[in-house]
Amino acid sequence: MAIVGVGAVVLSAYGLVGAPAFAKEKTSSAPKVTVKTKKLKGVGTVYVDAKGKTLYQLTNAGQAVACTGGCAAIWPPLLIPAGSTPKGAKGVTGLSSAAGQVTVAGLPVYRFSGDSKAGQANGEGISSFGGIWHVVKEAGTQSSTGGSKPSSGGGGGYGY
Repeated sequence: MAIVGVGAVVLSAYGLVGAPAFAKEKTSSAPKVTVKTKKLKGVGTVYVDAKGKTLYQLTNAGQAVACTGGCAAIWPPLLIPAGSTPKGAKGVTGLSSAAGQVTVAGLPVYRFSGDSKAGQANGEGISSFGGIWHVVKEAGTQSSTGGSKPSSGGGGGYGY
């Protein structure tokens, strides 16, 4: 019996038992998703997420291509919590959201798992998942590079 009593005191001390500990917590507003600009050598000024990861859009003949399932595992979407609006730093225009995902100029934006650190644009021009990936450039325009980037091999035939 003594062990149960001690356990309850320890749990209570850490706020893990009873409503009073939870009643004291402040509720915060939904987190903000911020999009910034960053100048990348050889690419120009592009949109990046709050951690500096380059943002991309997938299009085919100028039309958005849905990226779900295996695609989203390689190209994670920039999601936004319900009730939030994306915030753009100076120079960022065309931001909105649809179905819980950040969009720029009406097209959903993604990051690339092949960008291992901030300031990289390794996904620029890759042809995969039914379209071509382009960095999102300042003013919400796509990059001007044409054609597709050669596959780096592997990837189960997805060409990324």
